[in-house]
Amino acid sequence: MRSVRQLAPRIGEGTGVGAVAAGLAGAFRRAGIDVEEFTLADTPFRPLPGRSALVRHLDHAREVIYFSSVGSYRARRVLRQHPQESTICHNDLLAGEIYVNHGLLRAAMASRGHPTLRLIRNPLHLFTQARDWWRFSYSRAHRVVVHLSAQEQATFHRLYPRSRLRTAVIGNGVDTTFYRAPTDVERSCARDQFGLSPDAFVVSFVGHEFGRKGLRFIIDALPALPAEVQVLVVGGRQEDISHARRQCRSLAVDDRVIFVGVQPDSRAALWASDVLALPSSYESFSLILLEALACGVPAIHTRVGAATELIDPGVNGFLVERTVQDVTAAIRAAQRLDAAAAQQAAVDAAAPHDWSVVAERYLALLAELHQQASPVHPTAAI
Repeated sequence: MRSVRQLAPRIGEGTGVGAVAAGLAGAFRRAGIDVEEFTLADTPFRPLPGRSALVRHLDHAREVIYFSSVGSYRARRVLRQHPQESTICHNDLLAGEIYVNHGLLRAAMASRGHPTLRLIRNPLHLFTQARDWWRFSYSRAHRVVVHLSAQEQATFHRLYPRSRLRTAVIGNGVDTTFYRAPTDVERSCARDQFGLSPDAFVVSFVGHEFGRKGLRFIIDALPALPAEVQVLVVGGRQEDISHARRQCRSLAVDDRVIFVGVQPDSRAALWASDVLALPSSYESFSLILLEALACGVPAIHTRVGAATELIDPGVNGFLVERTVQDVTAAIRAAQRLDAAAAQQAAVDAAAPHDWSVVAERYLALLAELHQQASPVHPTAAI
């Protein structure tokens, strides 16, 4: 196998699913594999002018529907022109031998309650659900669905019992040469960068979806925690940040929560942190969790996605319920951890997940698929 083409709306650092594809691409290239891609940029799609919240929501809906339909047609045409390539699809498109499940909409909706109401009040959710029902139950677009955790694989089989697609589990990866434990100087510089006191106990929260990822539980915990506990918030849309600031003011903790917005990468924020907190309602495999552990930062996480596989409670972090009481208790417990031992345990947990190891598993799966006689060409009609 000499060439792999990855399919995703975007591929690049700091783009969620696209960052996973970028991490894989780098590892493939280091292994001597040629890497091609098909993204939204390879289609005529152009975003709407303006950056208001309404325009962003409309544009996102246009993008998902366009890339799922027109994008799928164009991608299959490209793949027919390059039959020698192996293909990995990361989102939206109904094309590619391997489909990587980065999240199940039905599971995400159910995790926050009232799933039917959440689906019907958003037309894009209805479209996405219909598309994925077709993808998993009847479409011949893919040969294998890769899940990022065993928990997600079990959820998939429960939600799509009619699916005859083969499944496999391959987790996300992390660049352990870039995401590593900091030196004392690097940690001090990172704290200076964000205006954090050397004596503060810093709880970091990294993510764009404040609601799903549970920022409010961390903020609500602050009044019951010592004054030296501060929260560093990375990411978020402006309207979400404004809402969170109002919550901070209402609790009189606005001087203890630092919002730094979107960052080029999470490393500096993690180097400045004592613990990562992510009380999410749903995750398939949190990339930031793996990045934090690789940086030697213990993590507080709900029992979703791969957290139960990565966190050894009381050693490199804590598993919690999505409640203020549990988050408060876990932050207090994190303050009592032996910092050096917790850092080493975190690094050790992330080490087996270097992108080079993950890429080898994908390449082995692709090689196996190519050795098998398949009655369905990977570019078959949906």
